[in-house]
Amino acid sequence: MLKFFNPYVAIGVLILLAGSTALGFHLGSRHEIANQLEDKALIEQAADAFDKRSASRIAKLRPLHQTIQSKIQETVRENIVYRDCVVDPVTERLLDDARANRPVSAGESVVP
Repeated sequence: MLKFFNPYVAIGVLILLAGSTALGFHLGSRHEIANQLEDKALIEQAADAFDKRSASRIAKLRPLHQTIQSKIQETVRENIVYRDCVVDPVTERLLDDARANRPVSAGESVVP
């Protein structure tokens, strides 16, 4: 059975498999490069169309000068001041001493 086996046929088959693999890889890479170039062209075309459209819209913009008239509203508030507040003389003296930063002696204080 081995006398019918030719090693050169096996080597030829391996060479054909390697060649077909290399050819498939080469054709696949060329196909991918072509797809990328096509996508790049479409992107550039879309960017150019966007630039032209936005440039024409920007050229149509005009500044708007408008005078703003605002009215001042005056609000009158009444603050009630209690002038009738009665403070006994001892509390008034203590407040005056505190405002003037004078110490209060212990003899003057009265404990009820």
